[in-house]
Amino acid sequence: MNRTAIALICIFISVVTGLIYYCTRDLINAAKLPCQKGPVSPCFLNQKVTIVYTVRNIPEGAVIEPEFLEEREVLASKAPVDAMTSASSVAGRVAKYPIGAGQIVSVRDLRVCSSGGVHLMKTAPSAAPAARVGL
Repeated sequence: MNRTAIALICIFISVVTGLIYYCTRDLINAAKLPCQKGPVSPCFLNQKVTIVYTVRNIPEGAVIEPEFLEEREVLASKAPVDAMTSASSVAGRVAKYPIGAGQIVSVRDLRVCSSGGVHLMKTAPSAAPAARVGL
């Protein structure tokens, strides 16, 4: 090989290396920064959040009792976005669909009244009473 070919190869390698660095420098710098809190931060996905699970089967139309629920901590990356985060916010509400034991309780599992709010048996009378699930 002559000197011109070697020089061109060296220039080409330098240009490619520069382009790679230019395109990845933000990723390299972001990896060095401390975690920032927030739903878009990759560090948020490694944090734990509390979500509500059922401990027994709940039939459709049943009032959900507090003893049917338990709160568990899971990684935010594994938690559904519509999961309920507090057992007290679920207790007393009516199941829109059957909810199996061990299932995560989500917003879509709860009956919604015509006014757009979540149906509460104590405040929203209906034509057909909700079924109560026995212990």
